Amino acid sequence: MFKLVHNRYVDFDVKVIAGYGVDVTVNFLDGAGTSLCLANTSNFNFYVQPHCSMYNIIATLIKTSDGETLTLKHPEANFLAIVIHTNASPRQYTIEMFQPRSLMVGSVGQCSKADCFPTHSLRNEPAQPAPRQTITKEQARDFCEVYSINYLNTIHRSPVQRSAYFNSTIRQTLEECMYDVRITGEPAAAAKGIEILMIQDLIEGATNIDEIESHFNAGVMRSFKWLNKISFESLLGVHRRYPKIAYGENQSQTDEHQVQRRLAVM
Repeated sequence: MFKLVHNRYVDFDVKVIAGYGVDVTVNFLDGAGTSLCLANTSNFNFYVQPHCSMYNIIATLIKTSDGETLTLKHPEANFLAIVIHTNASPRQYTIEMFQPRSLMVGSVGQCSKADCFPTHSLRNEPAQPAPRQTITKEQARDFCEVYSINYLNTIHRSPVQRSAYFNSTIRQTLEECMYDVRITGEPAAAAKGIEILMIQDLIEGATNIDEIESHFNAGVMRSFKWLNKISFESLLGVHRRYPKIAYGENQSQTDEHQVQRRLAVM
């Protein structure tokens, strides 16, 4: 388990296998070290203890045919987490957290600072398996740019029409995406990058955790459909450029028709 963040209100862990976040555990605290309630996942299903609501821990679960989202809000701590997964392969969790600087100062873990790149901790984790295939930095950048450009083309805003923070997120996400692709050896790992961009696009203009939560929940169902479509088309585009790279669970080379069939059944 990797510690994303721990402070006096939240203890947030993620189980990582082969570079993918596959399970999440969140322990909400009262500010003095006492556990209030838990939220966790198992086999890509969310579970929140019923008595969380007694402590004003607000959990909102949205399920669609394209994926699921869970927002977890701890109002006393001014803390919000967004946890999502799509039904596209490879299945993994994408997580965004929001906390005030006053809480961040007393936090430890991978997300205890303004920039949060949790998979970078895998550099020093010997238990993680080797990538399923070698992907160069240049190839990874190309994969990630295909996904990113395809997503950004759907929001119809030029860089000057986007906030400075959103443009900064695009650059940071590209670097993180490249790392994810190389550590997993899987081109489709680039989908995580556009999931982060989707979240940032939905919450653009929000100024507090209540607005972030409401903006995200209001738009995510519509955005999920676009997200999966873009992921499928991006993977197919990457395969056309690099037909000798293995895709999906099959280690052997995969022709374009096989990729199209795999995308069709997702």
